[in-house]
Formats: sequence, structure tokens, C-alpha cells
Amino acid sequence: MKKSLFLMMLCLPLLAQAVCETGNVYEDIDCHEREIAKIKPKMNATYRELVKLNTHDAHKSFEQSQKLWLQFIEKDCEFENTPSAMAQGAGSGLGLLACKHERYAARLKQMQNIVRELREVK
Repeated sequence: MKKSLFLMMLCLPLLAQAVCETGNVYEDIDCHEREIAKIKPKMNATYRELVKLNTHDAHKSFEQSQKLWLQFIEKDCEFENTPSAMAQGAGSGLGLLACKHERYAARLKQMQNIVRELREVK
């Protein structure tokens, strides 16, 4: 089970990128923005499920984790995008959004897995 979850987490970034590879930088930027906008309500819904479960104050732990995670992805994606940021043009914005899209997709999957595991324990 843990191996399959690990493999799934490794594949998520590839799937996120594949969705938004049109070959046009501006279309890809729009695509990543749309995909992130789709993920955020799903994250909110998953958080609400976590609150309803009220298991070991998991939602409080998540709130702290989420604040740090948001800071982390900003800095980590900036760092990952350093080579592209040195070049001019829209490509640097694309790299930053692609990174964030990957991170949001992985975080959603992580949240959903935790909720599922908490349901099983409860």
C-alpha cells in the first residue's frame, strides 16, 4: 500500500505537467492557473472533511502545516525556477506556475490520503 502511494505521488507531477503542455507558453500559463484554481476548492473540501473527522485535532496540525507549506512552495518553486528566471520572457512565469501546479496536486493527494486513513482508524 505504501509503495503504491509513493509511486502515485511520484507520478502526480508528470500528470500535472502533461495536462498543460500545449506548446504555447501563454496557453500553458493559463492552463496551470486554471488547474490550480480547480485544485484549491478540492483542498478546501478535503480540509472540511478533516475538521468533521475531528480526530486527534488533526485539523489544527494541518492548519499549522498548511501555513508552512504555502511558504515553502513559494520559496521552493522560486528556487527551482532560478535558471528560467534569469532569462527574459514568459517562460520564467510558466516554470513557476508549473512547479506550483505540481505541488498543489501532490498536496491535495496527500490530504485526501490522510483523510482516508483517518476514516479507517475512526
